[in-house]
Amino acid sequence: MFHAMDSLKLYHERLKLKGATFTLIEHEHALVAEVYKVRQADKEYILKICPDERHFRREVLFLNLLSEKLPVPHVIDVVEPKAILMEYLPGNVMQLE
Repeated sequence: MFHAMDSLKLYHERLKLKGATFTLIEHEHALVAEVYKVRQADKEYILKICPDERHFRREVLFLNLLSEKLPVPHVIDVVEPKAILMEYLPGNVMQLE
């Protein structure tokens, strides 16, 4: 993985996630980022941490472009140029056939 759990303190502070818990979401297709489910009180979010700025920029661009056409998570906040805090949409990770 790209980040140690200790480095999540930065995102606690920068994204105003006081009291939130982070749970790593592991799946075989998570090749370009670490993805965490974030719980704060009665709210849930997804935090995606991209080690490569190109992946970060591409993800933000496409989430914003597709938001008017498809049900994709709404971008809530970003920590340039690494992390995206987005809306949590319940469901399962898509599987490639």
